[in-house]
Amino acid sequence: MQIPILSVQPLIENAIKHGIALRSEPGYVRLKGECCEGELRISIVNSTAEISTGRREAASPGVGLQNVRRRLEICYGCAAALDLSSEGAETLALLRVPVSAPAGESQSFGGTRGSV
Repeated sequence: MQIPILSVQPLIENAIKHGIALRSEPGYVRLKGECCEGELRISIVNSTAEISTGRREAASPGVGLQNVRRRLEICYGCAAALDLSSEGAETLALLRVPVSAPAGESQSFGGTRGSV
């Protein structure tokens, strides 16, 4: 199974930079990968910083997230996705890619994807 290179690293960096690094107490980043319903699903869950007003700053799509989404689009079209959500004191980044290559494409990726 292969995924586009630099797809997971920016998500981990964001979890650290925008989540646990802003906390006054220890936090966590959890990485999980699983195959389910014909997809490879990679989830990154992190604890979030407590904002004194009780509200988090509005998130804007950063360059790293835009690059990940673009890589997914180039490699898989609409068959892959990156979803972000926050609930309570956690943020979830869910990367979904098809287990098999899109129709008409070879499984040989010529160094543009990393192995899982």
